Amino acid sequence: MATKTFTETEFNQLSEKDRLNNTLEGEFYWAWLSKPKVSDKYKTMIYGVNLVLDDANKAKAEAMGLKVMPADKYTPGDYVVIQRKVRDQSKAAEVAPELVDSMQKPFPSNILIGNKSKGIVKFGRYWFPNGGGGIGTTLFKVQIRELVEFKATEKGFVMDETGFKATGTTDADGFDN
Repeated sequence: MATKTFTETEFNQLSEKDRLNNTLEGEFYWAWLSKPKVSDKYKTMIYGVNLVLDDANKAKAEAMGLKVMPADKYTPGDYVVIQRKVRDQSKAAEVAPELVDSMQKPFPSNILIGNKSKGIVKFGRYWFPNGGGGIGTTLFKVQIRELVEFKATEKGFVMDETGFKATGTTDADGFDN
């Protein structure tokens, strides 16, 4: 099924309910849901996820006019990017998507959602005129149905007794106090 192409006029004829109450289910990759990804270049913060879709959800996304991206070396299946940009960084906590567990209870803020987690995202669609026009998303709520917790590691760094060891003063010792 090919992506439905909307014109701005056609998109604006959709009811507010049709634009604001969209859900898709899939597998999460590159999730920035518990905390936003910060872009110094564009001066924005982004809550978002690459949502890998099964055939039914892929057809649903295409019918909504969303751009379905093909699998790549970072995301193992066809996916859509669902995100919410925050331009005023002082409001990041206010516009964060609501995160809930499989029982609709608040998701703990200290747990980071890792690749291969599964769930449902609720989002709105909007029309953006840049680059010839298209449909963007605003992430509202995420239900985590199967969690794969992200654990940061320091891969690549090791203790090496035979390697170089700093001796003498450090840079900090050379500064006048």
